Amino acid sequence: MEKYLYFRTVADEDDDDGDTASSGIAPTSIAIPSSTIVGMAPSADGTVTIWFKSARNAYTQGDAEEVLKDSVVLNVTTHRHKKVMDAIIRSINGGPHSDGWIVVADDMTTNAANTTVAASYIDADLTSCGAINLAAANS
Repeated sequence: MEKYLYFRTVADEDDDDGDTASSGIAPTSIAIPSSTIVGMAPSADGTVTIWFKSARNAYTQGDAEEVLKDSVVLNVTTHRHKKVMDAIIRSINGGPHSDGWIVVADDMTTNAANTTVAASYIDADLTSCGAINLAAANS
């Protein structure tokens, strides 16, 4: 079963527009198949970056090449990168009792009913979803 990693950068669910697919506009949330991950590493003292195959571009065997620079940046407690990355990997490799949906970082604290809810993170040392970066679509 394919597993999907979910990320959201906005605190108010009413502000979650997902991906507008416009050049230069970062999506506010995304679910990516775990099979598209091409790397994961510390990118600063307090961040982990997950790189994955492009959500908007594909290898065409023509002039346009496959874009592998899409990423999600996660803010973590300083120097707790390995703990957070291990939690993500454990969830991806977890047993068969799963619906395939893995919430890695959901910054939402106000739902659509304007009720306060707790943000959701895969590990206590993951503090927020810093950014979702998608390459512009090739023409």
